[in-house]
Amino acid sequence: MIEHNHQIKVYYRDIDKMGIVYYSRFLEYFEEARTELLHSLGLRVKEIEKKGIMLPVITCHCDYKKPGLFEESLSIQSNINQIPK
Repeated sequence: MIEHNHQIKVYYRDIDKMGIVYYSRFLEYFEEARTELLHSLGLRVKEIEKKGIMLPVITCHCDYKKPGLFEESLSIQSNINQIPK
């Protein structure tokens, strides 16, 4: 299994009026972390796509356990459990 940890700082643009990260921003954080995981393996999304390989998200699910707050640093853990063929 391949694991990658990506740090994200919560900015004012990310929060709602209660000071909590707006729920849809987490999906953007996840996409950023996925891109950085590939980058850490020496893979660039543009180069992968030039070879005709697409990287669609087929399904997504998120359970919100704890809110992200303004100026916090969040740690996003990305995993590749099985190398695709």
